[in-house]
Amino acid sequence: MKRVCIFLFAFAAATLLLAPPAVAQDTWKFRMTPYLWAMSTAGDAELGPVPVALDASTKEVVKGFEFSLEAYAEATKRGHLLLMDSHISKVHIDIPASPPLTEGRFTNRQIIVSAAAGHRFAERFDVYAGVRYYNLDLQALFDGFPFFFGGQDAWVDPIVGGRILIPLRPKFAFALRGDVGGFGAGSKFAWMIQPSVTWQVRPKMSALIGFRMLKVDRESGRGPTPFNADLFQYKVNHRGPGMGLTLSF
Repeated sequence: MKRVCIFLFAFAAATLLLAPPAVAQDTWKFRMTPYLWAMSTAGDAELGPVPVALDASTKEVVKGFEFSLEAYAEATKRGHLLLMDSHISKVHIDIPASPPLTEGRFTNRQIIVSAAAGHRFAERFDVYAGVRYYNLDLQALFDGFPFFFGGQDAWVDPIVGGRILIPLRPKFAFALRGDVGGFGAGSKFAWMIQPSVTWQVRPKMSALIGFRMLKVDRESGRGPTPFNADLFQYKVNHRGPGMGLTLSF
């Protein structure tokens, strides 16, 4: 997947060199997109000495939603670009028995917020750099155990990314956005890719459907404590469909 990401960004960079200059824009333009991302998960976590499998289908995740708040916002002026993407959710997933542990329930409360600045070329190509903040609180309760196994961690990844917009018809467009980050500063490595299709419902309103993949490899707290009691390991691939409504002003 790293090779795919490198190829995509190399292609975007080469395309940007050939892009015509953007038309001057003297006022800020804003776009706000509240959305819902119904992600499945595949991977593993380790909370101290306790490993927890985090494989769950989209159906299981949606069934276990306790709350979710997600939105994307951007502002542009004279080709300058500011963007923010936030995902706040709490989900519980039933854990099947895995000897020596019994069946139980895993709860994942997560805050993931991205903020970046960059440049937009010809209204079709973006390049940006910024940060992605993670705050995860993981809890596992197994039947027969009177206490939680849990762990919490927060960190910041540097990210670099881009977007390509391809008009399909007068009211439809395809977009591909993605970024890579971490580089050992927070996560060992992380990447996100999101293809989407938008339909221009009205001049200031459009509907969006897409698919997002976000993979994170993070480890902290491995050290001298007995049984690595402070260990927090999160190596998970989030993926799934999403939909949203974009308002422009």
